[in-house]
Order: sequence, then structure tokens, then C-alpha cells
Amino acid sequence: MGLKKQSNKKGRKKIKCWEFFNCGAIKCPAYGSQDLRCWLFTGTYCHDEIQGTFIRKIEACMKCAVFMRNFSHKNFEDTFMYVLHEINFYVDMIENARANLEGKVKQRTEELEKASKKLKQTQEQLIQSEKLAAMGQLVAAMVHEINNPVGGMLNCIHEFREGIQDEEQVEECTALMQEGLEHIGAILRRFLIFSSDHKLNQQLTDVNKIVKKAIILCSKYKSPGQKIEHELDPEIPFVRVDPEQIQQVFLNMILNAFGAMRENGKLLIKTKRHNNSLEISFKDDGHGIKAKYLKEIFAPFFTTKKARGGKGLGLSISETIIKRHNGTIAVQSKVGKGTVFTISLPVE
Repeated sequence: MGLKKQSNKKGRKKIKCWEFFNCGAIKCPAYGSQDLRCWLFTGTYCHDEIQGTFIRKIEACMKCAVFMRNFSHKNFEDTFMYVLHEINFYVDMIENARANLEGKVKQRTEELEKASKKLKQTQEQLIQSEKLAAMGQLVAAMVHEINNPVGGMLNCIHEFREGIQDEEQVEECTALMQEGLEHIGAILRRFLIFSSDHKLNQQLTDVNKIVKKAIILCSKYKSPGQKIEHELDPEIPFVRVDPEQIQQVFLNMILNAFGAMRENGKLLIKTKRHNNSLEISFKDDGHGIKAKYLKEIFAPFFTTKKARGGKGLGLSISETIIKRHNGTIAVQSKVGKGTVFTISLPVE
């Protein structure tokens, strides 16, 4: 019996898929082939036309009558080696894809680094151009501002050359020339502060003391009815600043407020810590600034107070000083309600 079974097994005829299914799919790679391992063909039309290798269609092949009939240990060994080959193929493909991706990432990184370097150079050139443009505008405005006192002084010189005898007229011309020279001197000093890159004399400083000193220095310039109040936080930390230059900023803020306030107006100065910054605010209840001027108030020589002798350099100088301290200065204003200038200085 055992021999008979063995004989039957050995004599078992193996079937061909294209004959068994009588599919007529002449375009199928396995069609007409005498190789009984149809499951190893790529892109066969069987099993709902699953296009792919044995790895992709293995589940369907396991249910196939042809596969179950023809499968043997020998075929299993062949199939296993084929599957291993396919796995190695995909592993190699993945490795190549990874290497290709790494190459593209490296190339893209180098391109971005070059672009970043070029952008930085362009930004530096742009900043330099803007500095030169701003300096040109400043010089032009300064020349225009100086031209007025120079014109008055030339008239006085002309009068002296004509030999004026009137003592009162001589004193008037002398006083006018002195005033003109002082005006020019003040403009030049402010210009030097605005354009200078001299090193800051920075030291850890109590800003509250600078505020109090600035209030004392400015008190004589306020109208009798005007008031200065302050709310200075005693817990604020010291900050590293140039005390003289920061005091100049505070003086400018206070004097600007006096010019904007009414006879009975009030200026409130506050100090407080906000996150990693120290904030100093100057809030007045003056006439306010029109919205169209808010973007121009820090420009050199811009002023809305020419009739009251405004030179238009206080705010531009203040902004320059604060920027050199890595700080910011912001303004909020509403016509008829007043203005708030807020200075932020970094805390170490």
C-alpha cells in the first residue's frame, strides 16, 4: 500500500495554470510556459490580476489550486530563495533611495547655506545703504536747519560792514548772532550724538534714580500748573546702560511732554519689569499726535512744534540711544487724549 501510494505520488501529474484555468490570457508571462512555478512570474494575470512579484501576491497564491497541487519541498526551497532574492532587491532599493535622499538633503543644505550667506550679505548691504540714505537725509535736513540762523547772521555782518552806529541795533545784531551760533552748536551736538558710534559707558544702573534726577532737572521748564507724578517700582532690577545717555532720553521725553501738555496738564512716569525687559513709560494728557504723524516722529528734524522752537531731533536721538542699548521705544497716541511713550530695556 505504501509503495502504491508512493508510486501514485511520484506519478502525480503536475498541472499548468494556463491549462487548468483555460484562461486564454496569452499576454500573461506564465501563459504557455512549461515552468510550473507560475507564482514566481512577475506581473501574472491570475488572482484578479494582481500585478507584482510573489511577495505581493503570496496570500492569493496560497489559495490557488494550481499552487497547492504543484507545491513541493523542492519548489519551496526555490520559492524561499526567490523570496529572499526579492527581499534583498527591495533592501538594496531602499538603501539606494536612502543614500540618494541623503545626497539630495546634503545638496539642498549646502544650497540653503549658500542662499543664507548671500541673503545675509544682501541684508548687510541693504542696511549700509539705508544708513547712508538716512545720513544723507540727516545732513540735508541739518543744512536746511542751519541755513536759517546763518542767514540772520549774514544780515548782521552786512549791517556791521555798513557801519551801524545805533547802539541798540548793535546789541540786537550781536544777540542775534550769538543766538544763531548757539543754535548751530546745539544742532551739531545732536548730529554727533545721532551719527556717532562711540563706545557706550555701560554700567549696572538704578533707572529709578535716573528718572528722579531727570524730573528735578526738568522741573524749572514746566508751566506752574503742570504736574509730574511717578509710580516707580522699587523692586525693579538694575540694568546695564550708559546713565548719561539714558538720562538724555528721559529729559527729551519729559520736555516733549511739557510742550504737548496744557497749562494744568499732568505727566505720569512709571517703571516696571515685564518679562525680560524693564519698561519706562511717559504718559501725558496733552493734545496728542495725529495718526498720520506717528510713523514720522522719530525722523531727524521732524517736528510739529516749529512755532514753539522745536528742533525735531529729540525723539530721533532718543530712538538712536535706545537702539544702541538693544532696547525699543514705542508710542501710542490719541488726539485730544494724550500720548504714551514706552521704553523697553533688556534685563540681564
